Amino acid sequence: MTTQLVEPVAVQRSRLAALLHGPWPLLVATASVGCLIALRPDRGDVEIYRQGGRAAVTTGAVFAYQQQGHGFTYPPFAALVMALLAWLPNWAMWAALVLGGIGALGVVLALSAPGIFAAARRRAGNSTLGLAALVVSEPVVTTLRFGQVDLLLAAIVMADVLVFRRGVLLGFATAMKLTPGLFVVYLLARRRYREARTAAATFAVSVLWGFLVLPRTSSTYWTHNLIAGTGVGSFTTVGNQSVHGVISRVLGAHLGTAVWLVLAVPILVGGLRLACRAAEAGLAVLAVGTVGVTGCLVSPVSWPHHWVWFLPLVCGLWRLRAGDLLLTRWLAVAAVFAVVSQFVPLKAVGIGYVPIAVVLLVLQRGRLAGRRSSASAVRPRDVHPGDTSRPHRQHPRSVHRNCS
Repeated sequence: MTTQLVEPVAVQRSRLAALLHGPWPLLVATASVGCLIALRPDRGDVEIYRQGGRAAVTTGAVFAYQQQGHGFTYPPFAALVMALLAWLPNWAMWAALVLGGIGALGVVLALSAPGIFAAARRRAGNSTLGLAALVVSEPVVTTLRFGQVDLLLAAIVMADVLVFRRGVLLGFATAMKLTPGLFVVYLLARRRYREARTAAATFAVSVLWGFLVLPRTSSTYWTHNLIAGTGVGSFTTVGNQSVHGVISRVLGAHLGTAVWLVLAVPILVGGLRLACRAAEAGLAVLAVGTVGVTGCLVSPVSWPHHWVWFLPLVCGLWRLRAGDLLLTRWLAVAAVFAVVSQFVPLKAVGIGYVPIAVVLLVLQRGRLAGRRSSASAVRPRDVHPGDTSRPHRQHPRSVHRNCS
């Protein structure tokens, strides 16, 4: 009699445990993102892309269209690429960019945390919950809502730097939006010269192509718009989540710009050195995330959707934490902030990304300082975190001591 009463309770508990550790968080997250995109679509940025692409093949006035002080801010080559979709109506071009962003999100997550999708299919609760948190984070949702290209560019850069290691895709990403060019500097610091040369050559070809097809527009962009920040809008708006934006809101535009120019160089150098240390320790994803976040910090303007580099940074730090309670807590803070900030008025979180990123980078520096460099035990190239094979021995003379 007792066995008959206890067995149903045990069965119910096992079913409840299976439910709690099942893939439902990922399903809820995916449905939530779909609802956010469907209920709050914003196709203003897509219209800027569309008008710039149309102008590239008609009038050439790529930067003429303005929407509340914002206009086309990418190089002329990007407008030529946008022309491939500009013949579509606004909603169709937006839908194409959203679908492309969703596919790119899958690539970014797969490269940031190899095996995370397989873990979710195996009903691993922690992996599924972490994947769900990344899916509903503000950078991801805003990128998809606005039809922005940040996830697409991040996927292209990560695929080139981590997998293909050719430089062509990185050069193309830099031609579309200049900020990925920081990864070329990272490749030079890692003595991956061939890839850096290829990326630089690809970028140079794109600039030349822009001058050949749109000579006047290219001249305007490279001699005026790039320096003046034409089409960007106000640097002091709360949406500017960069060091420049934070300081400008506190000190004013002119003084804030002067202070930012002083701070940008040490932040840039420190971020690149930290990325090199992570790569030397075999943490290639963490290195890529560090470079991306450093770019967001030092850029004159970093909107929330630019911070998609939070994904590889958080995934890389999660691998590094090794039971570190302080780092785990700050990763939780970063995840919670990235999830809830899209539901909180932006003025309440006007400085949110900068201090959290700085703290995570400082913690990363402290944790990496105690790790022995693995450069002498592996080939002189970054080790992909998904590679669990035994490191290859090599002659000591072939070891590069990068960024020491």
